[in-house]
Amino acid sequence: MRLGLLVCDHVREELRPIAGDYPDMFEALFAGPVELRAYDVVSGRFPDSVDECDAWITTGSAASVYDPEPWIGRLGSFVVDLIGSRRPFVGICFGMQLMAQALGGEVAEAPQGWQVGVRRATWTGRRPEWAGSIPAEFALLSSHRDQVVALPADAEILARSPQCPVAAIAVGDRAIGFQGHPEFTARYVAALYEGRRDRIGDDLVDAAIRSLDEPTDADAVAAAIVAFVEASV
Repeated sequence: MRLGLLVCDHVREELRPIAGDYPDMFEALFAGPVELRAYDVVSGRFPDSVDECDAWITTGSAASVYDPEPWIGRLGSFVVDLIGSRRPFVGICFGMQLMAQALGGEVAEAPQGWQVGVRRATWTGRRPEWAGSIPAEFALLSSHRDQVVALPADAEILARSPQCPVAAIAVGDRAIGFQGHPEFTARYVAALYEGRRDRIGDDLVDAAIRSLDEPTDADAVAAAIVAFVEASV
């Protein structure tokens, strides 16, 4: 199974010795069950067709989906096309927000501010069959200020938390999204947060770094993503 990775950002050079760039993180996350093919869309290198891969997944991004960048608009159109073609799609953080916006939903800065550190969400109803071993309350590393504030048509909220009302969504039966980051490592986000103290604030960064001793369900989420894709192709 070939999984197309739509690369929406790059790890800063000084942080790459920790866990590599985003394609390296996703390679480590899936570690074998899929063939990952990366497309550097943030630099304008897009697939020629939605048919180049069996399914698609995005990285996160420091950009906002409502930024007036040409690559963001082009990526939104590509996501609409691939969902229309019923190719399986998984949006991670920025990617989930982009999917929501491209399909007619709305994304904005959250009134709660930055969400960083280990964050927990709960399923809103019965867990989907593909969710497998993801527990009823699951934890992922987070790093976002924007949130989905209005759903597009045919979308449903799969998971929520008090701080993030839209923590996971499904659009039809071929597209899902997670606001958290299963691909991130604790060591990487600790360095990322330290470099963003001026933007996030010292108190939030300190609390986020303290939370990094808590376990996450990244492996279970990765297995569930593979199960979703395999059931959808």
